[in-house]
Amino acid sequence: MGLLQEDIARDNIISLHRQINWNCEAHFLEKVIERFMGHPELPFLVIKDGDVYEEGTYRWISIKSRNTKIHGMQTIPTMTTSFFLAFERSDQPQTLPNGMFEHCSKLGVLVLYCCAFSFASPPFLKCCGLRFLGLDHCTDEKATEGEDDAEWLCLSSLWVLDVRYTNWNGIFCAEKMDIMTNIRELNIEGEMGWQYIACLQRRLPNLERLRIIKPTCKWVISEAVDNYFVDKKSMKILDLSGNSDMKSLPTSLSKASSLQMLVLDGCDELESIGGLPPSLESVSFNGYGPASQWTQTVELPPKQFLPSSRTDNKDVRISKISLAGCTQLGNLYLCWLPNLVELDLSGTSIKILDFKTMVVQIPRLKRLFLKDASTFVQ
Repeated sequence: MGLLQEDIARDNIISLHRQINWNCEAHFLEKVIERFMGHPELPFLVIKDGDVYEEGTYRWISIKSRNTKIHGMQTIPTMTTSFFLAFERSDQPQTLPNGMFEHCSKLGVLVLYCCAFSFASPPFLKCCGLRFLGLDHCTDEKATEGEDDAEWLCLSSLWVLDVRYTNWNGIFCAEKMDIMTNIRELNIEGEMGWQYIACLQRRLPNLERLRIIKPTCKWVISEAVDNYFVDKKSMKILDLSGNSDMKSLPTSLSKASSLQMLVLDGCDELESIGGLPPSLESVSFNGYGPASQWTQTVELPPKQFLPSSRTDNKDVRISKISLAGCTQLGNLYLCWLPNLVELDLSGTSIKILDFKTMVVQIPRLKRLFLKDASTFVQ
């Protein structure tokens, strides 16, 4: 199992994604995986606590352990295309064995959770076929002095980089990002977050999905903030949810001519929104905060993933939202915005504006503009 080939029609990929549903009982899912593991043409391997690794020609390996050792494992098989490793003890990250990915020329998907390795010279450095790299709560072992002289082959092939609560500033430096010419999707959760956007200027030319959410550091104003998105002509999804200190959107967002979805859930300090590109199809602003899961398409997250309450008393400041001129806008979700007084939907494609499902808990709304919009209000 690996990633779909890039030349497969994107419409087919999106259609397939909408049909996939993993909502099932855990024991049933385990039985399905066990069947996969027993199929001679689909060599799967799932290791849980206490299991001992046995060598084999596995293409898909998943390891989850509370311990700090993987008994019997030192290197990944040459045939492996997808590898998932999660240690559940974040207080004692496990150092990855030297040479663990030495022969993984076919590795396309790599996800690591609570692992330690040298950020200057990571063990997957030479995985020249890597397409998806996910790092969650990983730490720097700092076992080497300086940076390895080898080329960062793993970055030149990447399509998706997913970094969560991993303080690896070096991966976003100019030199590294200049190598990531094939990146289509960049997800950053926690850590500095918003500050990394400045590094994206004139880089990642093929970026389509950008999510910088729930930063743990305070948002810092930069003089260049209004130029951040001038060259992002391919960007379709922008998720800035959880940036609670962000006071305004960059004006250059209007230059993102392919932008289809904008998510601002939990952006409490924003006072107004406007000047967005006509290409927008979906907008979400939930004052209760970010959804628990993000969507891979321009459709808004299902209701079960949307928060409906918050534990703090922080005020959501937004008072004016203008989506005028967003001629493709058909999906809208505004919820719990107690200070919103003006909403402009002029020229949008919204057919029915439902105040029970689309615009909810907006008690102070006084002005609603629907000029040149064939919208029925209910």
